[in-house]
Amino acid sequence: MIGTIWSSLTALTVGNINILRFYLCHLIKPFSSLPKELYDDVALAKRMGGKEEFALTVDKSFVDGYNRGIDDMKDYVKKLWGPSAQVDYRVKQLLFWLVRLATVAAAFQEQDQEDKNLRRVLLVSLLQFVVLPYSLSVALGYGLETVFAIYTGHAIIQTILTALTTAFIPEKYNLAITISPTFLISFLALDQLLCVYTLFRSPIGPVEKMPMKRIWQSVWYGFLNCKTYYLILLPIIYGTKIAIIPWILDYCIGLSSVITNRTTGFWSPLFYHAHRIGHIPIVYPDAHRFHHHLHDATSFDAHTFGSGAPEEWLILLTDIFLAHFLKVCPASLGPSVLAVSWYNKWGFHSRKANPSDDGDNFHVNHHSTHVKNIAITYPYDLLMGTAMKPRVHWAGYEIFREESKDGKSYKVCFVPLDSGDTGDGQLLKRSKRQSISLSGVDFSTHSPELEQ
Repeated sequence: MIGTIWSSLTALTVGNINILRFYLCHLIKPFSSLPKELYDDVALAKRMGGKEEFALTVDKSFVDGYNRGIDDMKDYVKKLWGPSAQVDYRVKQLLFWLVRLATVAAAFQEQDQEDKNLRRVLLVSLLQFVVLPYSLSVALGYGLETVFAIYTGHAIIQTILTALTTAFIPEKYNLAITISPTFLISFLALDQLLCVYTLFRSPIGPVEKMPMKRIWQSVWYGFLNCKTYYLILLPIIYGTKIAIIPWILDYCIGLSSVITNRTTGFWSPLFYHAHRIGHIPIVYPDAHRFHHHLHDATSFDAHTFGSGAPEEWLILLTDIFLAHFLKVCPASLGPSVLAVSWYNKWGFHSRKANPSDDGDNFHVNHHSTHVKNIAITYPYDLLMGTAMKPRVHWAGYEIFREESKDGKSYKVCFVPLDSGDTGDGQLLKRSKRQSISLSGVDFSTHSPELEQ
């Protein structure tokens, strides 16, 4: 018992410090060490649009050095924790959900003093790091890259539009929705209906059927893991008025999406880095394993993006800050972020019944293997050696990694597929949405066949 407490305190301090140090040391290296096409979706789509064979060369030391760093971190954390102090994952689950339910209860308490209630919720939520010490570094790392990638556009545009409409539109015409219990119930009901819809279809075709027992597991556990977020966020901002006009303007014109499409274009190496750290043994059961609790996935297992509830602490605080202090719509309810959330349901967490290429079930296959397909799309995984298959067909190309003859570099090779032939006798179905990324870049739209 004493050993467990001591190891938890060590993990909460020394362990998290070293994980965060590793996270920060490797955070921006891809942007100075890699060809632009491997960290910028727009550049890659433009290059693939030529429908010509090409290769992206990367110094072998970048890949091998990073993989060694991950292995060293695994060994370090294992030695730091100690085999005698490991806590069973089921115990971690129980303790965390008790903390989460206590946080929900604190959020629902009557708000006699708004700031006092906010402080109470914050203090209760911090207990998460006592029962899941390594969730601290994961929540900070995952939160930073997610807030940058999908919250930046919303935060900038909604703040500006809300300020402008408040200044120039008379109050009686500046319509607003008040966050209330009715809003909370309506939002969750609509979200669940969308999840039900994606059990049968996605925008690119039918979804593979799953046993009812497995679906029910996703329904109840997915609600715990993904929807209790809103049972904290929305009650704590009850009474806040969200201006409708800025939301509608943003939705119609797509201002925040312009920024979000650009920031998410750089998301692949950032997401890969945080995701890979989240899968480090001993760190994994403290945070990201909550997202992998069930084998395979359905849309019920998807939040704004794929994450375990312990990873969302910083993201939740960002949403609360936007609504409570800036008086703007929480990012998770904004049009650009809801679009990402919708794609996450059908694109990443629904298994397509008739996949047209290896990309259609890219992330849902990660939920089957758990240690493969770590990135957002195939090229980065192929580079780092974590793709489920060594050669894939994606967006009209066969893509694979090979080592240079001198052993000093890796090449990610892109070879166009002839006339849509996948090489196994099947026609590649050229759906315009089959190879869309979270940045909104559709790598298949540059194909001449699609323009005919």
